[in-house]
Amino acid sequence: SDYFIKGKNYPVGFVLNTMPKNMHESSEATAFSAMFCPNGTLALGMFINARACSNATNVPYELPEIAMITLDNTNEYFKNFSSRNCNINAMVWNEIGISVASTIYDRFFSKIDCGISAKLLLGISSASTNIKNLDYDLLSKDSVFLNTLEMVSAVSLPTDLDTPFNDYTNIISNRLKYNGLGFAFDFGFSYTEKMKIDNTRKRKACAIPITPYFFKIGVSLLDFGAIRFKSNSITNVFSYNGGMLLDFDSFNDVSSYKSLVETL
Repeated sequence: SDYFIKGKNYPVGFVLNTMPKNMHESSEATAFSAMFCPNGTLALGMFINARACSNATNVPYELPEIAMITLDNTNEYFKNFSSRNCNINAMVWNEIGISVASTIYDRFFSKIDCGISAKLLLGISSASTNIKNLDYDLLSKDSVFLNTLEMVSAVSLPTDLDTPFNDYTNIISNRLKYNGLGFAFDFGFSYTEKMKIDNTRKRKACAIPITPYFFKIGVSLLDFGAIRFKSNSITNVFSYNGGMLLDFDSFNDVSSYKSLVETL
């Protein structure tokens, strides 16, 4: 009378959310950052960052459980699952940039500031997968019967595609190898409604007091740009129609990306 999932018993009335999932993750580490402010209305900056970003859209609800959790729930076996237009992307890159910010209007109680950053992007690695059509039957926790698969996958790695995943010496020695080059821009502005009128145009930046304000509102466009990957890059198209038994144990001998593609 209960539904068993993830090690817990739920009443019959428990509703499983079968909607596709979306995910986004971004991390950034700043190696160098400096700013020069010659006066109270202008600021110049330079920075060097290391960044990583990943996102996924329209991920079938059952895939994370199949990929990360042992499926002991036999109620899920011999069931058919299907999905459309699932996208999974990840990228790692370094960026070197300069930025300029300035006050473009400051009269009476109103103040408008704007800023722009230009960035040189040095791509380290990238992976992108688009699953246009997926239809399969889950037979057990170790195997599925693939009815239909239409998928396009592209990767660019800092090492050769046949380098073993556990060859840490080779991977670390190539950690600063750049496979892509690109450019990006950040742009934004803000409006401030001040509580009093001040005069800071002829004062040094370090002597300008903080002006109280009623509110501040801003709009920005970040990371508008692209990276083109060339080295150690490959695009694969997978298309299966008619059925194929896929045993997860067959991936135990996968040691590199090249062997992964050959297994598929």
